This record gives sequence, structure tokens and C-alpha cells, in this order.
Amino acid sequence: MSGAPPRSEAEPPSGASSSGLELPVLEAMRPLAAFGLLATLLGRALAPALAGSGLGGSSLVQGVVRAGTVVSQIFALAAMMVAILAVLAVSRSRLHVVIRVGALALGGFAILPTVWALHQPVPDLSAALVGGSAALLALVATPAALRAPFARGPALVVGLVALGGVLRLGAVGLAIQAAAPGWSRLAPTVNVAATAAFLSDTLALITAGGWIATRSQRLSSPVSMVLLAVALLCTRQALAGRADDLRPLDVMLWRAAARLTSRPEPAFPMALQVFVAFLGPLVAAAALLARGTRGVAPFGAAVALALCARGSVEMPPCALMLMVAALGLALSAGDGRGVWAAIDAAGHPGPHR
Repeated sequence: MSGAPPRSEAEPPSGASSSGLELPVLEAMRPLAAFGLLATLLGRALAPALAGSGLGGSSLVQGVVRAGTVVSQIFALAAMMVAILAVLAVSRSRLHVVIRVGALALGGFAILPTVWALHQPVPDLSAALVGGSAALLALVATPAALRAPFARGPALVVGLVALGGVLRLGAVGLAIQAAAPGWSRLAPTVNVAATAAFLSDTLALITAGGWIATRSQRLSSPVSMVLLAVALLCTRQALAGRADDLRPLDVMLWRAAARLTSRPEPAFPMALQVFVAFLGPLVAAAALLARGTRGVAPFGAAVALALCARGSVEMPPCALMLMVAALGLALSAGDGRGVWAAIDAAGHPGPHR
């Protein structure tokens, strides 16, 4: 009897999205996150840290610096393309009008200066506009992602990173104003804002670690123990390199930590700041490899993108990472196909089975 296809072959409902761009965005998030992690480690941390550390010959340093520059440039271009696709998908979806308008307005402010960043450094004011737009858009899109039970953990990570970005940009603005004559009374407020930003970022990291643990259905796992051990070891050696510049590897780790920590400096011990700086990329890598995050499921990729952007939303590539993470989660929450694809990737049966 010919009629409707069997229930097992039926396509899940499209939910709030109908533009046909949702699945390409979700599919692109995982490779983009992996590439972003590489750009963070190589272009942002390792390459600048090697210069002048005394580790390796000049040819090695030049090669790593050149590779870091190339990887960063390619990633910025790829992130811009995926961000444009995500903005178009959201603007043509049936998500709340505030999210759609925000994607067009705030997303445009975050994307356009990236074209400038591909050729030369972005002016400070433009960088602040990029970071602020991306962080605000992430805060606008996060409530939509929180509606989907499978997306709540990653959405909370993205929201906390976005909140930390807004607070950090506010701290930078206050610091600039406090340096002006007659405004020194703002100095304590700068420290409060910077501390709140660091706390928000750290809570995002803790939430990400807890979400990864739920993937393995264990509160503690060998992977978690290894991540903590590696971060602690790197922290110990980096702090040694801060006090003794005769150990090239320690000096390199200290310089890498300096590139990964946020400014203005919060009211937390330097050891904790360095530990969080090293733990962030490690947890991002674990999120990409977590159980049930492969395929088109955007959750692990969103966590990794947010953690790579943590503390540096004023950098155009980091701003785009945060924006793609937030919009991708919002699309997965509103698109029935994306939700069921994510559930299938996690190994849970959907209603169509």
C-alpha cells in the first residue's frame, strides 16, 4: 500500500526553522571549533610565547610564528563565513523576533570589522564594538537555547562566557576613564568588574566540566583527572618561568599563560588565573571529544567555541566564535531536525523510532 513513508523513515518536524540553512550551520560548527582551538593554541599562545624564550633556533621560531599567522588568518575567514551563514539562518527562522533582529543588527556589527582584521589590526574602539555586539547577541540568543533540555548545559556555558565578556569590556572602559584626571575614584570599580568577569568565565569552565562529566555519566573520569593534572603541571612550570628566566620551557609556558589570561587583572591569585588559562583549552578539546557530541550535534562544538573565546571577545575571531556558538544553539533549540539529529548522535531514541 503506497502512502506516507513509514514512521521510522519520516523526517522530524522542522519546528521553528524553515530556511534550509540550519543543518549546514550545525554541521560546520564542529570543524570550526576544532580549527578555532588550533588557532588559539598555535596563533594566540604558542607562537608569541616562543619568540625570545630561548627555546629552539630562530628558524623554528619563525616557522611557528608563520604557521600561527596563517592558521589565524584562515580561521578568521572561515569563522566569518560560518557567522554570516548563521545570521542568515536565524534571520529567516521562526525564532523570536528579538533574536532575529539582534542577529541582523548585532551580528552585522560583529562581522563587518572582521574584514578589516584580515589585513591589519582593528582599532580599539572597533574591537570593543565587535566584542560588545557578539556578547550581547549571545546573551539575547541564550534564552532560546535554554528551552531545549539537551542544550541547557552548553547554553549556560555560552551565556556565562558572554556575561564575562560584557563585564570585562566594562572593566576596560572603566580603566580607561579612571586613567583620566579626576576619575581615579573609579579604580576600585575596575577591579570589581574585572573580578566579576573572571568569576563568570570560571563558572563557565566549571559548568563545561560538569556537562562533559554527564556525557560519560560519571562525576569523575580519567579524562577529567588527566586534564586537571596537565593544567596543574603547566601552571607550576609557568609560575617557575615567571621567577626564573633560565629555563626556556618554563619561560615559554609563562608567556603563553600571559597571552591566555584576561585583562584587567582580577582580584584572584595569579596561580588561579594561570590554572584557569591552561584549563580552558584543555576542557574545550574534551568537549569536542565528549560522548554524544559528534555528527551535527552542536553542543560540544558550542562549548569549545565559547571556551576558546573566553576572556578575549574583543578579538574579532573570538567574537565570531562566541556568536556562532550562541546562534547555533538557538537554531538547534528551535529546529526539530537539529534537535533530533543531536539526540540521535547522543544515542537516545527519538519519537520517530
